[in-house]
Amino acid sequence: MLLRLALASTILGLFLPSTSLLSAPPGVSQSGVIDDDAIVSHIEIEGTALIKAGKTVKLKTLRSQLQHAHTCALTLPESSPSEALTPSELYQQRASGVLVVGMLAKVKKTQRYELAGCSGFALTSDGVFVTNYHVVDNPDAETMVVMSRDGRITPATEVLAADKLSDVAILRAPGATFTPIPLAFDVPSPGSPIWVISHPDHNFFSLTTGTVSRHFIALTEAGRTPQMAITADFGIGSSGGPILDNKGQVTGMVCSTTSVYWEDAKGKVNDLQMVFKHCVPVGSIRGLLEISPKP
Repeated sequence: MLLRLALASTILGLFLPSTSLLSAPPGVSQSGVIDDDAIVSHIEIEGTALIKAGKTVKLKTLRSQLQHAHTCALTLPESSPSEALTPSELYQQRASGVLVVGMLAKVKKTQRYELAGCSGFALTSDGVFVTNYHVVDNPDAETMVVMSRDGRITPATEVLAADKLSDVAILRAPGATFTPIPLAFDVPSPGSPIWVISHPDHNFFSLTTGTVSRHFIALTEAGRTPQMAITADFGIGSSGGPILDNKGQVTGMVCSTTSVYWEDAKGKVNDLQMVFKHCVPVGSIRGLLEISPKP
């Protein structure tokens, strides 16, 4: 019997819609306990209010800007940590810079806006953030809002820079006050520890850990591009989440998964063998910046 390995790639930019709408405040308590339903409700209610007030930008407008915004000039926070952080310190210091990127779409049956949540992180304190290109390039959503960990919600109104090949989009949410996460200058070598903070399937602000598996050239629909594989878990809804090194610097960004299946001689897929976790390396993010501080 002939054995073959079947590869199935999954882009993580299309997310499960919420099924509940609860009247609750933002769902992160002082002790750090997270109420996922409360976060979903908060984004849907506040996002709907922003839409009705005419304060949001249509996603089709942002999608059109993806084609024309190539690079942008930013002043980034200095990236010079001297000591490694414990996992607890890393989460405490960096979770505040991780954003919920909320794609809102009106459901015809209910005529209300529902959330499809994904991830992103702050680049500057004045409203500039980054997520995946494929997150923004979503024909099904009506608009995009972002929520910081303290519950503040702001519309995304402008694409500042974007690259489909590397799967990176840098956007602005005017009036937002973010806690930026510094970018590393180098990617860690295979075997180095890394951490991911993201929102898989509306499990908001989840921390996972692993190592860098390898650096490689990926063949995507847009062409060949450098990527980094890691062993830390992430899933649907994690797109745009930061990959952090042991000093809390962003060394990459969640991008996609590729699943390996066992396939028999007749081409029948029988079972899942392995899931590769692919990421955008930090150099692809820096490649869209015209100005950045020296190391």
